[in-house]
Amino acid sequence: MQSPLTLPTKNSQKTPKYCPTPVLKAFQTSQLIKYPNLSKLYFNPNDQKDLEPQAFTKLCQGLKTLKSLTVLHLNLSNAQELNDNSMKELAISFRKLSNLTTLSLNFRRNPNITGKGIATLLQSIQKNRYLDKLYLDFDGCGYVSEQYLTSIYTSISNLRLLTSFNLFLFGAPFDFHNDVPRNHLQRLRKLKYMRDFSMNLDNSNPIRSTDVQALSQSLSRMLRLSKVTLNLGSLFYLDEEALGSLVNCVKNLKKLRKLNISFVTCRISKSVLDNLSKVFQKPSALSDLSIDFSSRDKLTSSDLQNLLLSLQNLTNLSKLDLNFNSCRALDNHALQLLSEGIFNLKGLTSLKLGFFKCFFMNGQSLISLSKILENLTSLRVFEFTAMEKNLRDGLPRFFKALSSQTSLDRLSLRFFECKEFQDQDLEILAETLSKFKHLEYLDLNFRFCTQITDQSTKDLALVILGLQELKTLRLNFFGCDLISEEGVALFSSNLSQLKSLKTTHFNFPYSKESNSLQEDLLLFSSVLQGDVDFDAFPSCIPMHSGVSDIQQSSSLEQDLPMYSSVFQGVAPMFAHSTESSSGRREMRQQPTKSKEKSTCSLM
Repeated sequence: MQSPLTLPTKNSQKTPKYCPTPVLKAFQTSQLIKYPNLSKLYFNPNDQKDLEPQAFTKLCQGLKTLKSLTVLHLNLSNAQELNDNSMKELAISFRKLSNLTTLSLNFRRNPNITGKGIATLLQSIQKNRYLDKLYLDFDGCGYVSEQYLTSIYTSISNLRLLTSFNLFLFGAPFDFHNDVPRNHLQRLRKLKYMRDFSMNLDNSNPIRSTDVQALSQSLSRMLRLSKVTLNLGSLFYLDEEALGSLVNCVKNLKKLRKLNISFVTCRISKSVLDNLSKVFQKPSALSDLSIDFSSRDKLTSSDLQNLLLSLQNLTNLSKLDLNFNSCRALDNHALQLLSEGIFNLKGLTSLKLGFFKCFFMNGQSLISLSKILENLTSLRVFEFTAMEKNLRDGLPRFFKALSSQTSLDRLSLRFFECKEFQDQDLEILAETLSKFKHLEYLDLNFRFCTQITDQSTKDLALVILGLQELKTLRLNFFGCDLISEEGVALFSSNLSQLKSLKTTHFNFPYSKESNSLQEDLLLFSSVLQGDVDFDAFPSCIPMHSGVSDIQQSSSLEQDLPMYSSVFQGVAPMFAHSTESSSGRREMRQQPTKSKEKSTCSLM
């Protein structure tokens, strides 16, 4: 069996103008041609901004030789040298890849790629007999006309055996006339074997109520759907009837297990929310629920009443994520309703709550949340975000309730601009953290909590040192100006003994007059086995922007590696299913088998 292919890096040489030059050299020396039986390829360069067109051409030529390829991930966001001709080149290669079962393409923010290029690319795969997972990100690309949008959806609908689909397209500019009848989204009704469906309608100004109704009709035909993700953000002009049709569609999906829906800034009435609550009024098999109401600044507690109370019927719910960030019209009554709704959901293992810029939050709010935590004894993941000055009165009760969650392996607490926080409060938190012996992920954010001093960093460092299973640590003390360089040095020297850490992210106050803080943290980083991020030192440490908005890493070796792979068998820019597509395999033949299979990750 051939070993995975890794491109060589030359740390001793200065990075050339076109960063992907090693890619060009790799294909010039026909490295991919040496792997005719390659089954999986993850191509994920760190810096695509100056991608040389000649390098992309070589990539396409190399792909044509990989006829045994079943899994392909290409991440070329921000590669602004690419255009419609580039998509045509890639399309020619795709016609040779007839055994693909999983395809992930990220061309986000490439303004020279228009609807013509996207349509040409998708036409090349529409006859693929085996493709069952398709993830497309063309958000922020160029102009898309009515003609090409029709072609795009036609090609997608011809992939009848798709089970998992994710589309980001609508950040591109459109030029449609409201009097033109459109049935693009109705074409998706042909995808009857779909199990995991995700579509981003954010920033889709031309989307009309009839389009949403057409999407609802298509989803209602996908009777096998178990996961649905819909981003309706920024659709200001949708009427109640359109949203109601979408809610009714979701209500009738009997096999639904995971629902992720975003109403960010979307105009939504109480009657629509009441209609959504009917989805939860009957006991269902729903196990994972995420609803994003952020920036709905006119949303009131009364609007949410029926919805929050209906959560108590979801007895199979294990994961709940509710985002109320910037919902400034809410009050403490919303927390009381939430408490009633989830108080008896004993099966919850993950709870994420966002109340950033919800100005009603105070000590009494934390006490209400404490009552919820005291009754939910099976949590393994807890995330909480708040921003308010008057939380301190409820902190002791809140941290005490949190300490009862001894099974936690992931904890995130974000308190922005809580200027009443003092070292005594973090001392209580440190005592709470000492109870979490199995914690693997810890995120603490005290941005602009201005009364925190060196004593807090000392207490936290000593406690975190006892978390022997901790793998990821994120700490943000930006704006905490009472923390000195000596305090950070002491912090880093203590944590350097924690050998389990793989990834860290630090944000401390920074003085431009001194680089000693950089040296302290570089010393700390030298004992880590993974990646280290520094947000606080833009002038000292070269920050590296990763390939997606989700992950940023800076490797502190002699030079930053030119390429790094963030794919772990799935594309990080998409939240998608990895389940097998049993139940429809009998309808297709198995891909051509080869004697040898190997995986290639270009780094």
